[in-house]
Amino acid sequence: MEAHKNIFIKEVIGRTDAIFTIPVYQRNYSWEAIHTMHLLNDIETILESGATKRHFLGSIVVLLEEAMAFSVQRYTLIDGQQRITTFMLLLLAISEFYPELRDRIWGEYLHNKYGKNSEEQMKLHLLNEDAEQFNNLLNNKKDSVRKDCSMMRSYLTCRRCVERWYRRFDSETILKALHMLEVVSITLKMGEDDPQEIFESINSTGLPLSKADLIRNFLLMGEREQKRLYDDYWIPLERLLKSINDKNSLDQFFFVFLQAQSVEVINKERLYQHFIAYYKRSNHPSKADFMCTLNHAAEIYASFFAAEPGYSPRIQHLLRGVRELDQTTIYPFLYLIFNDYHNKIITEQVLEETLRLLLTYLVRRIVCGVPSNSLKSLFCGLYDRVFRVEANKKRYCDAINKFLFTLSSRDKFPSEEDFLSQLEKVDLYSNPRLCRLILIELENGNSKEHVRMDNMTIEHIMPQKLNAEWVHISPEEHNTYLHTLGNLTLTAMNTELSNNSFEKKKGIFRESKARLLNRDVIDKQTWNIIDIQQRAQRLARLVCKRFPAHAVNDPTIEFETAGILTLETPELATGSKILSYIYRGEEHTCPNYYTLIRELILILDRERPEMLHEMVRRSRDKSSKGFKVNYEYGAENMRHPIALRDNICVDIHGSSATVLRKIRYLFAQYGIDTKLLTIRIKQTNQEKSDKGQTLTPTREFQINFWRASYTSAQKDKDFTNRFTHELPAAHHWSVVKIGIPKCHLAFLIYPAKNCVGCEFYIIGKKDLFYALKNKCDQLEREIGEKLHWYEGKRDGRIVAYLDGDVSNPSEWEKWFTWMRLTAIRFYEVFKSYI
Repeated sequence: MEAHKNIFIKEVIGRTDAIFTIPVYQRNYSWEAIHTMHLLNDIETILESGATKRHFLGSIVVLLEEAMAFSVQRYTLIDGQQRITTFMLLLLAISEFYPELRDRIWGEYLHNKYGKNSEEQMKLHLLNEDAEQFNNLLNNKKDSVRKDCSMMRSYLTCRRCVERWYRRFDSETILKALHMLEVVSITLKMGEDDPQEIFESINSTGLPLSKADLIRNFLLMGEREQKRLYDDYWIPLERLLKSINDKNSLDQFFFVFLQAQSVEVINKERLYQHFIAYYKRSNHPSKADFMCTLNHAAEIYASFFAAEPGYSPRIQHLLRGVRELDQTTIYPFLYLIFNDYHNKIITEQVLEETLRLLLTYLVRRIVCGVPSNSLKSLFCGLYDRVFRVEANKKRYCDAINKFLFTLSSRDKFPSEEDFLSQLEKVDLYSNPRLCRLILIELENGNSKEHVRMDNMTIEHIMPQKLNAEWVHISPEEHNTYLHTLGNLTLTAMNTELSNNSFEKKKGIFRESKARLLNRDVIDKQTWNIIDIQQRAQRLARLVCKRFPAHAVNDPTIEFETAGILTLETPELATGSKILSYIYRGEEHTCPNYYTLIRELILILDRERPEMLHEMVRRSRDKSSKGFKVNYEYGAENMRHPIALRDNICVDIHGSSATVLRKIRYLFAQYGIDTKLLTIRIKQTNQEKSDKGQTLTPTREFQINFWRASYTSAQKDKDFTNRFTHELPAAHHWSVVKIGIPKCHLAFLIYPAKNCVGCEFYIIGKKDLFYALKNKCDQLEREIGEKLHWYEGKRDGRIVAYLDGDVSNPSEWEKWFTWMRLTAIRFYEVFKSYI
């Protein structure tokens, strides 16, 4: 076995005496666009550096079949076929855009110019199906290539990327950049090396690179002081986090740290990509400074898992409570709160109050049976939503309290009544963490000496298996009350108690440290259902005192007020900023309408995965309202495509209102009730124009008028079945599409003149305008309205007016009805003359 570091294009691809053969036991070419883009992004990084930065692509493993002097050498490609094939597809695309490189690429990289026959001249010998597709591409028979195969998709991805490069870089820079790619070439010899053993040692060690490994390499690789950075920053961070005794603790830390910086839920599988993006945005003066920030963050994160002497006993006690519940989704929010404490934005007392509030919130949610699947989206955007108004930090805990109590989704703060009711009857034992925390908190009360959690276990007073002593308890009662608060206590001697009689249990209870929990048990002669009920009521009231929460109604605490949108009123989305959306009762933070439609598409696909392919089949259907869905090779006709599974792309381009219409169409296709989705948007006290300028009273009046007009029109099926009513905006007209080229209808309003109008607008067809004007009298008789004719340089307008008091909203419906009926008459009459 020989291993050498080689320039990929020159000393591997560019060898003029080599043939690479894919063995039959290898899979077919399978790289998708996402894999191809990784390679292309690496090359683009080199191009951006002026083609001066080297990049390591990994290893290539080949088996030399037979060493021949003065002849073409045949190599079996053990590892690296995906990279080599993709690279050759890239070279093909480059040759098509850079004619000056074509001869060199075809003679040195895609073929062996010294081969004695056509077989030896082909440098890459793929498997049967791949070979056919690859050869068709090389021979410019692209119409013969299957459009849905990986080979074609990768080629098109390369071609689109090269087309972008062509506008920025010359051929010399492209070639120079390709020479910056390096690999380690491992050459095995037939009969001497075991290819399978080498392949497994490289690819299947059972210990793939973790996200933290990738992050470490990014931070240290190429740095002149990499040893100092490693010793001074990485090693302390690694030791600190690995002390948590969790093999994934480093990955989890980076997830919490990055999630704290984002108002969107980030994907753990793309943690490394999120890290790189955050690093580029952070603008730290050096990697040392950035790693110093990471170490500070790691110290905060580690305190969530282990006692930190820098915090007061009360804060440590509350952190133990959060830790006991194992609700890790709160950690990004918790990190931001602790960071504020370390930055002296809040005091230790405020930190303690806030922790108590959050622990109470979590306990109450779990007891009341609120599903935890909405917590991730709640906490990832909670800090931004509460403290976007900077003044709220002066009322830190109260601001968080008020926000949680004002939520109307399932994330709302559970009420005192619901909490008390559930405490008395809920099965606590099925959640041992919650149960132990509540019992420990009951016993500790406000005492300074706390009962140790680690040596206490949960004990049933009425046993889990009834014997002759418990004949007064029916099986139904036993099943109902066994695991409830009134029948549970704490002890350090659980195994001694389990099979004992009630009398013996009482003796042990008298000696137990859990005196408050056991005081209404030890004097009982028997233990029955009434005793369990009464004890549950007593303890439930104490639990409410241990986890108190009262809504703060301070009017000085303000948030950015949120309006509500539904899919029935997409036009109201114009100019709005989305805050979150609620789907099937679960709220998700959302930064923009593109994210909204992308996330909903993925959710709907999980609900009904068969629909995507069906929608591809129907993609040319006119009823799609402009919603485009196709395989990747059709994405070139999309303005803002996103790639989904099976190489299906969806176009999510459009205004906010258009996006909502697309979602409404999606819901109809999937058979989803539109009422299951509501959207929270930012609302301000004054309407603003697209340029951010405060609107005048007239513009504000026009917006309100057109929004009411649009809502009214949606109820008129005779109108909506004929026309597409465009989104009204902050001006005096509202457009109605009628399906006639270069012509449309428009509704007009002139508040100063107290009139509304209906207009037939002709663009660029002056001969049509003149022809219609010559028939003015006839048209007026057929339409039944006086027509006004306005000629512009390139267009013409034909308008009918109706006078009246348009300032009175109670009269608006009359004007709306007139405009729609006039529009229908306009359409029916004018289309017969066009």
